[in-house]
Amino acid sequence: MNAHLDRCDVPQVSAQSMALPMQAMIAAGRGLVLLRGISDRELRDVEHAVWDKIDGTSAEKVATLLRFRALVGVFAGSRLQQLFLRRGLPLMGPALEVAAEMRLNVQWGFNPVKFLRALEAKLGELEQNTAARRVAPRSIDKARFRPGCDRRSARARRRYAPRTAPTGRARRPSADRRCGR
Repeated sequence: MNAHLDRCDVPQVSAQSMALPMQAMIAAGRGLVLLRGISDRELRDVEHAVWDKIDGTSAEKVATLLRFRALVGVFAGSRLQQLFLRRGLPLMGPALEVAAEMRLNVQWGFNPVKFLRALEAKLGELEQNTAARRVAPRSIDKARFRPGCDRRSARARRRYAPRTAPTGRARRPSADRRCGR
């Protein structure tokens, strides 16, 4: 049985299957493979891990390995490395998702510009989702709030308060007493 794999358009895989090679690298102590690259020996170790853990056809396994190799290759570019250094490890999940979905040509790998744009779009979606889930701030206790009692205006009042005689300053009540606390 000869499985045909189109080298110009590698089929998409699931994000979970893309996570398996990365988990194998992390277990081997090479979690920063996206920054440092991958050797042939490490690639063979990843290949053994993928063949052992992924349940599916051989075409799916090969597609996962090709996509992982292309992912490591696209992160060799300076823009993606800078993004990885700015964002840190939380970038790993969205990068694996983009690599699982994006079009891949075996000869050329992922298009770095398209990959960067797709990754930034995915990160933007995640930030919007987390911003929507944040808890709304507590409402101000209106019984205790009086205008002019915030810290900035109290400082401004102290700074610009008129002074009395040159021997001392005018006595002013503290901000807590003015606000009824």
